[in-house]
Amino acid sequence: LTLGAGGGATFSAGMISDGPGEWRVTSGDPDDDENPADSFLEFSQPMTEVYSELYNVPSGVVFWRGRVDAAAERLLVVDGLAISESKNAGAGKLVNKLTGGGGFAREGRFSARAVLPGDDPSTLPQPVSIELYDDDVEPEQAAAGMGQRKRKRKAGTAPEKGFGS
Repeated sequence: LTLGAGGGATFSAGMISDGPGEWRVTSGDPDDDENPADSFLEFSQPMTEVYSELYNVPSGVVFWRGRVDAAAERLLVVDGLAISESKNAGAGKLVNKLTGGGGFAREGRFSARAVLPGDDPSTLPQPVSIELYDDDVEPEQAAAGMGQRKRKRKAGTAPEKGFGS
């Protein structure tokens, strides 16, 4: 995720989107039991048509929100939550309790850290595929040598196949 100076958010490194989103920083909302002194990063991710249908996101947009922890050694976003509008607005008490109600579905939780232009490229986030590591190793060997295992790219994830830019 790259946050642009004009409030635009662009996605890469495995985050699929149907174009740029928007971002902003807001204060905590006391009505939601948040500290007004806390800052929250919020951004929108327009989903591709395929992802919208596959993950049942009728609005085509996932909204992300997390608390900014500026006291850390490096700027962090913690306690993040990703939500989308739900077709099942009247899905029942349990769904409303789990998602906060209001016609939204919880898509997931997240945390993040700031990446600066001078950061060592080997420390930067990398795209993740379904098949992250070679699987021709016994579990005991895999646990012992996890740090030495080589990443592999799943067939069909090269940019020329439409995943990435």
